[in-house]
Amino acid sequence: MILSCQQSNSFSRFYNALKKYNIESINLPMIITKQVDLTDDIKNVINNILIYDYIILTSTSGVEAFNNLFNSINSNINKNKINIISVGKKTTQVIEKYGFKVKIQNPQNTAEELADYLINQKTIFNKNVLQLKGNIASPILKQKLGNYCNYKDVVVYNTLPNTNLNQETLHYILENKIKAISFSSPSEIEYFLKIKEINPINKSLPIFCIGKTTAKYAQNQGFENINISSKADFETMAELIVKTIYKN
Repeated sequence: MILSCQQSNSFSRFYNALKKYNIESINLPMIITKQVDLTDDIKNVINNILIYDYIILTSTSGVEAFNNLFNSINSNINKNKINIISVGKKTTQVIEKYGFKVKIQNPQNTAEELADYLINQKTIFNKNVLQLKGNIASPILKQKLGNYCNYKDVVVYNTLPNTNLNQETLHYILENKIKAISFSSPSEIEYFLKIKEINPINKSLPIFCIGKTTAKYAQNQGFENINISSKADFETMAELIVKTIYKN
């Protein structure tokens, strides 16, 4: 049994990817996301969205929050006139589902790779760029793009710990029925380590991480058997688990 700690709305992809190999998985979501309130500042940003040459979105949670906020002010702005930069294919699919236009799609999957791509292409040089993000998003885009464009970021959703944990899933962990754990963000690891019911946690248990940042955080927290997915998607993560845990 593989334990996932990702958000509920994306677990089905990981579950189905593992199911192809007849591997069972369960989910214990560590975080939830909550859209920010529609303040006057947010209204002003959305009403003046076209002053920005590009809008950067780096997560499906950000897309959903932006879409809800946009629709809530009954804006007359044509969605197709907003030039959006997407962090990757999965995010693009959600953006287009809501009727927005993706002007540029990152050929890779992470924010750091997106920053490097935009710099290499010189796409955003001297442009007005707005990133719509979560409250604990990595500052990598600001750090890398700030010297090349007029950069601004606005928080449209907050990431919070999930306090409603499934007790049956916790028992699986306590009874040592979990063969490995997957994490897709440092915050998932942070909140996982705070679960009182399962402390002390067996840090020799194999864990699988999406991204070097998540893996580095896991290492700093004392995990000993860390595996990193070569791509930031759950299908690649599933393949890595099969090769590592079920290779025999």
